[in-house]
Amino acid sequence: MHNGYQVLTPDLRAAGKSEGKYITLGILESKDIIDWSKDIIKKDPSAQIVLHGVSMGAATVMLAEGGKLPTNIKAVVEDCGYTSAYQMLEMELVKTIKNIPPEPILWVANLMTKVRTGVYFSDATPIKAVQHANLPTLFIHGNTDDLVPFAMMQQLFDSSTSPDKEELTVENATHAMSYVVNPRQYFGTVFTFLNKHLS
Repeated sequence: MHNGYQVLTPDLRAAGKSEGKYITLGILESKDIIDWSKDIIKKDPSAQIVLHGVSMGAATVMLAEGGKLPTNIKAVVEDCGYTSAYQMLEMELVKTIKNIPPEPILWVANLMTKVRTGVYFSDATPIKAVQHANLPTLFIHGNTDDLVPFAMMQQLFDSSTSPDKEELTVENATHAMSYVVNPRQYFGTVFTFLNKHLS
């Protein structure tokens, strides 16, 4: 409550104390976030909600933003999210498996994901979701991210149709460590951005 916000930090499905057997890289998790938002609104119809996610959580909030959201959701903050799960997995395969084309492996894995979870992991495409964004969005990334390439933030930012979008680069921050490396810059930017859009 230091800055006047109440925070709900649920574990995404199949993580922490949440139920579920499989993680879907943000696809079904984005629907869960919308459901949690609706539960908040039932308890407090005047609530103003901000979706803030880091890494896969960032992909999740961007995927949510690409759909139909309750009007109580006022802004989105994404921190080091990826453009697409398919692209991320392809990059990891190229790094770990030499001299074998990744496409056949990814094709089989995508099909198995559909069989087990009901969704294709190739549908985890925040880069497409942000093309339908209609909320103020803050994009954050560390410029030495060793997992999700820093260049992905610019791709997401450029593709976003957000009516008010901003980006924050945190120098010398690796993956998901921007708020640790420079907390004053990080939280100062986040709260300045949100104060413009919440009453």
